[in-house]
Amino acid sequence: MKITLYPDLILTINLLADITILYLTARLTRQPAAWWRLLLAGGFGSAVSLVILILGFHGIIVNYAVSVLAVEILMITIAFSVRRVRQLILLCGCHMVCAVLLHGILYMVLQAVHIEYLPVLMLACLILWLLYQGYERYQSMAHDSSQIYTGLLYWEECSIPGQGFVDTGNTLIDPVSGRSVVIVDGKWIQPILPPAYQEIVDRYLQSGSIDYAYITAEHLYQVRVIPYRTIGEEEGTMLAIQCRKLVISNQEESYKYAPAVIGISRTSIRQGEEYQMILPNRR
Repeated sequence: MKITLYPDLILTINLLADITILYLTARLTRQPAAWWRLLLAGGFGSAVSLVILILGFHGIIVNYAVSVLAVEILMITIAFSVRRVRQLILLCGCHMVCAVLLHGILYMVLQAVHIEYLPVLMLACLILWLLYQGYERYQSMAHDSSQIYTGLLYWEECSIPGQGFVDTGNTLIDPVSGRSVVIVDGKWIQPILPPAYQEIVDRYLQSGSIDYAYITAEHLYQVRVIPYRTIGEEEGTMLAIQCRKLVISNQEESYKYAPAVIGISRTSIRQGEEYQMILPNRR
């Protein structure tokens, strides 16, 4: 029986499949990979696959398992900056899983729909991409929900409810007590504070400077001064107030800051009126 090979079609199909599998491998293992490296590795894999097919077609015996493993290792090396054996094993394992998954989808589609192979491959890649996007969205939503807390801030017996989110960039520490600082919207906290503390917060929000003379005159012993430094800005000091406690909770856990060192933000942190607190990362 006469068999006709179409090298251009074989190269196109394998190139599309290899790039898709390498891209999924990069995303699932969270390994950085430049697009040109993925393209180069995919081109190498598709070219070698064509050579192996031609050799087999002409009766030249090729150890398929060894060839596939060798090509896979070379493709991974080309596509990613592999520095450790453990990293190589992880990438190769994920690459194999993605390849098996892609081939399984192709087989199921071919059993159900009798159309040309290339459109089937494109459909399979689209299905695989949609599945991955759904998984990423689920992971993102789960992570976001675990970083959001509802809270109740107490000054003596007065309290105010609010919501906060964990920011790993919030590493502020009270130099006196060594406690982590929770940053809040200055306008949000004012209603539960005594008049003298409301006044010092108001002066800080308006001028950006801390009125030490007023603090001394009014004996505001719960006031703290937090040094900070941000990227691109000079060092500064933030007004903070030590409250009785802050209780926060979400679906996974609850936690209490007692006492709670509350840093006053001069800029609004209310994202669509949703959040009033920036919580430190306790992990």
